[in-house]
Amino acid sequence: MVAALLGAGWFAYTKRSQLAGYTSALQTLWTSSSQPGAGLDIADRKSLEVSPFAGLRGSPEVIDAKMQAAALWRVIKREFPDWYAERLNEVAALARDSKDDAAIAQHLAGKVVQLRRQQVANALSATLPKLKALAVVFHDNLTNLRKQNAEACYGLISQGEAHPLIVPLLAGSPHTARLQAQLTGVFEAIAEGRKQPRVYPIPRQSDYDTLASDLAKLGWTQADIQLFSDERALSKAEPAKVCQLVHDWFTAQLQMKDLEGQMRLLVESLRPVIAG
Repeated sequence: MVAALLGAGWFAYTKRSQLAGYTSALQTLWTSSSQPGAGLDIADRKSLEVSPFAGLRGSPEVIDAKMQAAALWRVIKREFPDWYAERLNEVAALARDSKDDAAIAQHLAGKVVQLRRQQVANALSATLPKLKALAVVFHDNLTNLRKQNAEACYGLISQGEAHPLIVPLLAGSPHTARLQAQLTGVFEAIAEGRKQPRVYPIPRQSDYDTLASDLAKLGWTQADIQLFSDERALSKAEPAKVCQLVHDWFTAQLQMKDLEGQMRLLVESLRPVIAG
């Protein structure tokens, strides 16, 4: 799974721009936001702390009331009401069949990821502030997961919110708010893109040259770029290493001073985050 995600995303970018010649020099400059989902249009920020996948039992009406306490489902119900109604009926049926909370959560997470993947073009048509906020919260999640669970960090990169290690974190943990902020941010971007499609310019060679320099400052070596450019090798790399490389990829872009170059790179780099 990680080979498909990174091969379609990070690998394509590095190969296209022929990034090479990295040197060592560790200098971490990015400090992520302390508030989950900063920059996203979430009126009730406490709704990010409510698990979107926990305690969903009862009639469709009861389940709906529980789901609407969570930020994610408020956006999805507004944007995809028919899809949302189908999920209510499915969850109610699963509960009647005595499926446990973990099974229901895994089912819902899988359905949400499928919907996200169908809406890539719309998500990438959102306004730049919306897309940058999404990049920030994704980076923030990688930062926090790296500190506590490299396997979960790898899971978020490789399979997104449907990964078996991520679903329990969304079902209730200190990571719930940030993970839900990321997923809600995707659907907020989709909502914007559906209303007014935008097409952003592709990155220039000079953008990648700047990125190469900034990655070198973060400590990337020639071995790192070779690993990042080889999808087979990357799929076999240690989870902690994959997480570090993807984390650095976004760190370098988020600290860029050239805002136009940052825009071009971030829009491209978010594609595998949304489509993966």
